[in-house]
Parts: sequence; structure tokens; C-alpha cells
Amino acid sequence: MFLRVSIRHVWFCGWLALLPAPVFAQQHDFQTTSQKALDGDADAQTTLGTMYAYGRGVEKDDAEALKWHRAAAEQGYAPAQSYLGLRHEYGWGVVQDFAEAARWYRLAAEQGFSIAQTRLGALFKEGHGVPQSDAEAVKWFRAAAELGDAEAQSSLGLMYSNAKGVPQDHGEAVNWFRAAADQGHAEGQAQLGIQYLYGKGVPKDEVVAAKWVRAAAEQGLASAQVLTAILYANGNGVAENQAEAVYWLRAAAKQGHALAQAKLAKHYISGAGTPQNFNKAYIWFNLAAANGDKESVMARDELGATLRPEDLARAQSQATACISSDYKDCD
Repeated sequence: MFLRVSIRHVWFCGWLALLPAPVFAQQHDFQTTSQKALDGDADAQTTLGTMYAYGRGVEKDDAEALKWHRAAAEQGYAPAQSYLGLRHEYGWGVVQDFAEAARWYRLAAEQGFSIAQTRLGALFKEGHGVPQSDAEAVKWFRAAAELGDAEAQSSLGLMYSNAKGVPQDHGEAVNWFRAAADQGHAEGQAQLGIQYLYGKGVPKDEVVAAKWVRAAAEQGLASAQVLTAILYANGNGVAENQAEAVYWLRAAAKQGHALAQAKLAKHYISGAGTPQNFNKAYIWFNLAAANGDKESVMARDELGATLRPEDLARAQSQATACISSDYKDCD
């Protein structure tokens, strides 16, 4: 399985998209918004909380942001309830508490707020803060998917594809992946590509598969970047191009993707698509091993035994610098 769900940034951006539009369309007048918030206007309280959260028109103050979002949430305002759910799920400015996150999500979800419905579904799927239940996950994913939420559509597609909470139905999975993909959702695009790649729910078509997977890769989805690299390396749906494979492996490797790092190291050993460089191969095997790729541990150690001591020391230092720079200083 190449793909993994990465929800933190997806849902944080989703939250921003559903905030009152003027917050991001123009600079709010702080005094006017403050007065409305003090008067109990939940929309203004949410807007004011967001202004404090991002330092828009006022000095950034996370405690004030939390205070105003909570005030709006306690009035039953679904966007603010969803925001509090996000805070508690990820521990943004509060102690991480999945049960509290689920409580706030449910309050918003029951009002038909799609972000909350999708996040609540995800908590049920993983059993975080609520009893694990694929059926409940499907229920909430479907509610949000039918409202047009792309993340929920992709998640519901995965439930159908993997027979979780519903009978396996690749055709239905394709329908939901396509709905998400058509909205530009990276995970939905990648999953739709995989369905075409293996002919599940649709006729097998490697060209179409490569198109959708690459679309997801271009949005920065690391798992899709790895699969795009594999397609180029093997000539599946695209002309074989080892340099292109290296390009996409490097993009994913710099996001900390262990499989990409291991495969990039192998390209440096073989010289396929990039000049042969055993020192760089060692660096990427070392990084892949640090990120949990067990095969890379042996590959790193075997390669290290062939390097000159000074080259080995330099490669180890460069690997440390790469991690310390959050993969910005790796070449």
C-alpha cells in the first residue's frame, strides 16, 4: 500500500476555507469585531479568535484565540466547535484529548457541519476518543461526502475499497474517489489512479492511472510521488524515464518518506537517472533506516563498510545535517 492519509494540514486548511470569508478577503476592523464579539455575536467571536490565532489586525495571542473560539462554540456555533475539536485532536494550544475532540466534533457534526462529520468519522475509524466502529465511521464519512466534502469522499472510497463498515465494492469506491479527485483532492486523485492501475472498479488503464497519480504527486503527496517514480522507472503508463523517477523520489524523500529514501539510495548505487554516488547512497540509506525502513539498515551498514573512513564520516555528518535542516540541506 503506497498511500497514507495525512489529515492534519488538510483539515487545518479545510477549517480556514470555512471561516467567514471577510477574515481572509480583507483586513477586519479589530475594534468593530471586538465589540460585536463582546456583544455575544458568535460569528464575530469566531472571527476575532481567528484574528488572534494568526495575528491578523492584532498581535498574535493563542490564549485569546482559544477564549473567543470557545465562547462561540459554547453558543452552539458549529465552525467554532469544529475548531475546538481540531485543537483537542492535535493538541494545538491545549492538552491533546481525543475524547474532548470527539465531543466538540459531534456537536458540530449533528448540525451538518461537514468538517466535523469527517473528523468524527476518522476518530471512529481509528478508535480515538470513541469506541472503534467502522460502521459509525462510514455513517459520518457518508454524511459529509454527500455534502460534497472531498476528504470525506476519499475516505468513504477507502472504506468501500477495503470492505470496512460496508461490503467491498470497487465500483462504489471509484465513484467516491472520482468525486474527490474532480475537486482536486490529492488523496482522491492518487486512489483513483491506483484503481485504474490495477483495474479495480474500472478497466485497467495505466495511462489514466499515471495521469491521476501524477496529479496527486504535483500537489506534494509523498506517497503519490513515490508511485509516480515507480511508474517512470518501470515505464507503466508513461515512457520510461529514470531521471524523472529520481526527481519524484527526491521530492518524496525530502518529506521524510522512508521508501522513497531507500529507492533514491538504490538509484545512486546503480547510476540510473543520476550520476553514481556511493556517498549519497549511504546518506539516503541512513535516513531511510532512521525512518524505520529495516532493509535500509543492512544496506547502509554493508555500503558503509566499503567507504573510506573519511568518506563515511562525511556521509554520516551530511545525514545528520539533512535531518537537522528538515531535509532542506541534503545535497
